[in-house]
Amino acid sequence: MVFKSKSDYIFGAYSPCKWESTSSYKYVEDNTLSSFIFSQTHDQVYPLNQDQKQYAIYCYSKYYGPVFGQGCDIYINNNFTDGYSRLGHSYQFSQYKNLNDDPYLFGQNKPEIKESFDLDILKIIVVQQNDYNKKLNDITRITISLCINYQMDQHTTYLQVLFFISLKQKNLVMKTLIR
Repeated sequence: MVFKSKSDYIFGAYSPCKWESTSSYKYVEDNTLSSFIFSQTHDQVYPLNQDQKQYAIYCYSKYYGPVFGQGCDIYINNNFTDGYSRLGHSYQFSQYKNLNDDPYLFGQNKPEIKESFDLDILKIIVVQQNDYNKKLNDITRITISLCINYQMDQHTTYLQVLFFISLKQKNLVMKTLIR
């Protein structure tokens, strides 16, 4: 999902988890740890915390729009005007921690979505760490490139996934790590 707020902030999120409308609340776990939130405005990607993988997305009723994270790292109502962002609960965000209704992601306290885009995942390519820059240089039609500066540890595999996502009129390339 990619959104543009009335403040012209571009942000979004991705999760491989299945969305469903339920009569009671339900968190969906992402065992792949490939869910992430991003801000094109701030040129940042915020991956799912390993110890929060059971809270990747939140499903409830038809009145809820997309919700990412236990503390509503992103919550957008089904009307796309109401909601809030509290980055740092389930998704990695080092600048602030659990701020209520923080304008950082939307450029304002409420999302007030001006545009949204349907995403089609065209291709997933898994490459070794050393091959990433070479593969990225071979791609010529990139309009937006989002990368994470991420310290790998002993729990991280050295594979990277490039998500080639087609937007209606734009191309977006995102990189995330698989643990």
